[in-house]
Amino acid sequence: MWNKWIYNAGPFQGKNKTKSYFEGWYIRITSREEPWNFAVIPGVSIDSNGNAIAFLQFIEAEGTSHYLPYPIEEFHASSDEFAIEIGPNRFTDTLIHIDLRSRGLDFTADFDLSHSDGFGKNFHTMNAMGWASQVPFLPCYHHILHMRKPAHGQAKWKESDYSFENAHVYIEKDWGNSFPKSWSWLQSSHLSDAQGAFTAATSHLPLGPFKVPAGVAALELDSDRFFWSSAWGHSWKKETSSSGGVLKFSNPNHELILEVTTSQTAPLIAPNKGKMDRIIQESISGSVGMTLREKRGGIIYSGTASHAGIELVA
Repeated sequence: MWNKWIYNAGPFQGKNKTKSYFEGWYIRITSREEPWNFAVIPGVSIDSNGNAIAFLQFIEAEGTSHYLPYPIEEFHASSDEFAIEIGPNRFTDTLIHIDLRSRGLDFTADFDLSHSDGFGKNFHTMNAMGWASQVPFLPCYHHILHMRKPAHGQAKWKESDYSFENAHVYIEKDWGNSFPKSWSWLQSSHLSDAQGAFTAATSHLPLGPFKVPAGVAALELDSDRFFWSSAWGHSWKKETSSSGGVLKFSNPNHELILEVTTSQTAPLIAPNKGKMDRIIQESISGSVGMTLREKRGGIIYSGTASHAGIELVA
């Protein structure tokens, strides 16, 4: 059966799910002028017994994180567009409103988001997973909504007020029943000496008795865009530990080399058979050295991606 969500996975897909299911949107806001940044993950979780909850995860650059469960009755999401409400918190293509004070956290944020073409139009119509999105019963599906959506707004965390006048919002989504056993994930919207953003992820797809290596990387560099995906026969290699490492992606024309250095990490909760009970570590203040090379020519770009989101899960 053709998976229609391959082109636009932003809307809520779990309307008819009753057990062993999760769906979450990862939303990260950064600004070149503001060293502090944060990410939020609104989502829904249904365990193997059919017990459903909504949740909101919050992680900030100084290394703290919070997992906040909500009654499922406070979760509302559109099946036609990207529009989510959990309690007083709202997330759409045009605005973000967060207020966690009723949950004991002194954090509020309000942002206006500008129009931008989505990942599918800018990079590949079949998004990050390509044909693999059509494989039924995979434990996890991954989709990128926006690489670098312009935004502006304000955030307040504890005693500090932060102004994001030239912010960028990265939005991706995962859904299914469980995260992979291991994976690597990188993301940054801030490149030295260039305007752009990148994301990269590697893991393995369980196809019957086989585990097929899967990797994807996308780079926006000034007005140019570069894309690597194992779904289209492109190759990747990695040598990583919990503190960093190197990832390499290669397509017929270009090679991307990423040298990863993690910073302070904080725990996030990941799904396992729908239930949010697996602890992993993420940094949102790391750095990634980046080299983009033309295979039949020289170096196109060499620099550093700052404010980098990093997960290296063994």
